[in-house]
Amino acid sequence: MAQEQIKRAQVNLSLATQSLNRLEPLLAKGFVTAQQVDDARTLKHDAEVTLKQAQKQNVASEALINNTDSEEALVKSLKTSLAMAEWELSNTEVRAPSNGYIAGVVLSPGEFILSGQSVFTLIDSDTWFASAYFKETDLNNIKIGSCVVIYSMIDNQHPIKGKVEGISRGVMSTDLINIPRDLPYVPKSLNWVRVEQRFPVKVIITEPPEALMRIGATATVNIVPNDDDC
Repeated sequence: MAQEQIKRAQVNLSLATQSLNRLEPLLAKGFVTAQQVDDARTLKHDAEVTLKQAQKQNVASEALINNTDSEEALVKSLKTSLAMAEWELSNTEVRAPSNGYIAGVVLSPGEFILSGQSVFTLIDSDTWFASAYFKETDLNNIKIGSCVVIYSMIDNQHPIKGKVEGISRGVMSTDLINIPRDLPYVPKSLNWVRVEQRFPVKVIITEPPEALMRIGATATVNIVPNDDDC
């Protein structure tokens, strides 16, 4: 049993090493993100730790065999290994936390994956929202719970109902410079034309039409004043 754990850990480490070796050259070319490389390094480190633990368990098992109580100790060790194997088997079935759609699957049947490796994206289909950017001069007319009508560019003839769930309290300003000093920074140049700042407004879609729901789709968001039917 211990030898099988070592072999499995060696295979996982080999896969993690190969994955990291493939990703690192692609980072400099911009084909992968730094996060993907960091995840691959973490998976390799975890595989190394698992291999060391399996090797230590193998040494301990061999030592127990030579002990006067080796048979009893071996039974306990095997029970522990069996419990671990059953736990790992139970983790091979993962249930989605919500209804949704699977996107970004790049695996083939029979392909090996590592523990904790991301293999696809689950798009939650139970809750949909739109992010709109309204001018600061319009914020007085918007409140939490305000009714909204949305028109998606997928089909701009189909109105979609929603309501405001959140209004951002702040955004980053490009006019500010982070300088480690107590006095404020005032630029010498002055722009005479001032453009209104825009703030993100989160809108929950109350009756999402399945055919029009796409993450990243473009839409027009209109606030409906004096309307509570949403």
